[in-house]
Amino acid sequence: MRSLFLSLALLPALAAAQEKNYTAAQLIGAVKAAKPAGCVYARLRMEHRDAGGKQTVLQAQLKRRPLPEGSETLYQLLFPKERKGEALLLRVKGGGFSGATYAPGQGVHPLKAGDRTAGVFGTALTIDDAIADFLDWPQQQIVGREKEGAVPCYVVESRAPKSVSSPVTRVKSWIDETRLTEMKIELFKGGAQPVRSVITHKVMRGSSGWYAPVSFTVTDHATGASTKVEGVRSDNGISFTDADFTETAMQTIASPSGGK
Repeated sequence: MRSLFLSLALLPALAAAQEKNYTAAQLIGAVKAAKPAGCVYARLRMEHRDAGGKQTVLQAQLKRRPLPEGSETLYQLLFPKERKGEALLLRVKGGGFSGATYAPGQGVHPLKAGDRTAGVFGTALTIDDAIADFLDWPQQQIVGREKEGAVPCYVVESRAPKSVSSPVTRVKSWIDETRLTEMKIELFKGGAQPVRSVITHKVMRGSSGWYAPVSFTVTDHATGASTKVEGVRSDNGISFTDADFTETAMQTIASPSGGK
């Protein structure tokens, strides 16, 4: 933990230098630093295309708060009308997860270990993607420098420790050399070809001063399905309580003021 803090402390000075020589730990540390430190409320637009090319547009709200060694997030569908109220409660701690799903008329169902690969609201974005525990894997290595589109990037390879519960064994991240945010991610399950990829379309600088993706597309290479996720609103500095992340809260769509 101390080495991560030292890496982050060095980054501003390194960014000002003409020749940048980051370590893999510093690059991953910058990606992690872009995450909001406190509670967040956001609105998302999700444009999903299934394997047959059929398009579905979803709108959702997200409430998230940090926990010791993790976080908890409540996702709730706002649109389309016939699916309004569907919810996913996800608690993450130390790479493990728990939580539940809810659909009106179908009740609450606890998440199981096998749900890690399930798509959030049936999209290509999986619970495993939302957990993103590869950022905490101890083995990180810079394996090259390439352009993603027109953006010069460091390529960092992360390898899973034996103790990890994720089905993903290896992740390659293309990290913007200037803004220090991920422009592309490829996820592998042991083979030479990625099973999923994430391409960033737009990044923005947050209140923390760090850049983070606000528009990206997740592609499932096994099925050909893809989902474009766009943040259309984000509020920080909101206070949530335990009551905002319960089975009861899953069944009621409340505005951010409900958590203040």
